[in-house]
Amino acid sequence: MDDLSRGIATSPQIATLRIAVADPLLIDGFLCLDRMDLLGLHQPGLLVTNHFCAEIYGWLNKDRYRKAILARHLLEASITDPRELETFVRLGIGGRLSPAEKSAIALALHRGHTLAIEYNNALVKALSEAGIDPHRLVICHPREILSDLVRNNGMDERTARKLRRAWPEEGRRSDQILDGPKIR
Repeated sequence: MDDLSRGIATSPQIATLRIAVADPLLIDGFLCLDRMDLLGLHQPGLLVTNHFCAEIYGWLNKDRYRKAILARHLLEASITDPRELETFVRLGIGGRLSPAEKSAIALALHRGHTLAIEYNNALVKALSEAGIDPHRLVICHPREILSDLVRNNGMDERTARKLRRAWPEEGRRSDQILDGPKIR
């Protein structure tokens, strides 16, 4: 069975496939704590598209994000293949997904990467409207990456707990968290 037909990812799959990050909430906690270096521990690497930076709020977080790209804690890619561009456009039909989500899905679908995104109704509807079978994608929940970092890459539990507390709640971004209670 090829990578595109496996469906929901399991930890062994996460360890062997590059991950295209579609969910900015995955990155927000690391930005909030200024620990993007921890994402660099994940192997074989986390990939974001050039659309991703537009979804990061606040000049401080944008600066931290750019530094993480320069330090290669995250790898940045562009969708350039005509098939990727066509998928990007088709995913925009219902207006349900952001440009970062659409471009990450296109990368994952056409380059055989795992997709880090919350599997929800908006994603299912967008894929359906675009005529894409969701089983063609290997999908992992963003929190699974955090678990994988603890399990396989030596992130200590204390740091993982801080990241879990910093993880934005639904509809709450890191710029709001930075103004909230301090994390110890």
